[in-house]
Parts: sequence; structure tokens; C-alpha cells
Amino acid sequence: WVNQFEDSDNDLVVFPSTHYRRIHKKLRTNNNPNIRVVGILKSIGLSGYIDSIVTCRVFGNSFAWRFRNIYLRILIFMYKPETIHAIEIQHAGYLVSNISAAPARRILTNWGSDIYYFGGMQSHQTSIRKALTWATHYSAECSRDYQLARDFGFSGTELPKIPNAGGLIQKESNM
Repeated sequence: WVNQFEDSDNDLVVFPSTHYRRIHKKLRTNNNPNIRVVGILKSIGLSGYIDSIVTCRVFGNSFAWRFRNIYLRILIFMYKPETIHAIEIQHAGYLVSNISAAPARRILTNWGSDIYYFGGMQSHQTSIRKALTWATHYSAECSRDYQLARDFGFSGTELPKIPNAGGLIQKESNM
């Protein structure tokens, strides 16, 4: 997904919405100064992320989620982004929907069947609704999900329907 921005002069800050154990090699060795991967331990040469090492294993997922939320708020304050793009409703969408100091352009992209599957679960409905009301723009892979988003309270701009992994690159053929 990040490869779409290799030739771009836009600044892109990648922030994990969940804990992870490693930063992908392509992101660690990225030479584009406009693409930054944010992680506390990355700055000292380690490839892990502090909440997978400490908070999830020691304090649990609830504390880790709060930690990421506070860390994200600090990053938004520092970078003052023009756009926040949250990919996957159940992780990034839930996380960013609690950020009130978000920029005017807030894109929410479902990943797979986020609304269709989780929307049928009572325990997720409030969070899905909150994420969709947070968003000013919505992107999905199928028409069904645009209607489901509206049913859950989305009232912003629908972006074109494309595969969430970055779309398809069509190369010219010599035919």
C-alpha cells in the first residue's frame, strides 16, 4: 500500500493501529525521506514496537490501546496532518474515532467485510457508528459496503470503489 507513494512528494507517516512485533523490511529500509514509519523503538534501531514488548505482554490489550491512542494524539499535534487515513475499521477506525483534534479530511477505508461482518455483532455496532461519523470520506471495495456505511450513519463523501490494497496498476502492452 505504501508503495503507491514512492514517487510522491507528499509526506506520509505510517502509524500502527495494533501492536506488532516487527516493522516490515521494506519500511525499515525505505529511502524516501517523505515516508516515515513511526515507532518508538525504531528510532534507536530496534524493529519492535514498545506496546507489543511491554504493554500487551505485561499490562494487556486495553492498556496498549490507550497507549497507542495517547501516542497518536501526540503525533497529530506534532505533525499537524492535512489528512488522516484509517485503514480497517475495527482497529484504525476505532482508534482514530476518539481523536477530536483530527484534521478536516478524515478518510476511513474498510478492509474486507468490516461493516458487513462486524456490523451484525452488537458489541461492535456503537464503535462502527462512531468511526463512520468521524470520517469525512469513505472507501470500500464493493457497493454493498457504501450502503451499509450510510445505514450506520456515514454522511460524507464516498470515494471510488477500488481494492483496498492500493488498486490495480495497469501496464501498457505492446499489442
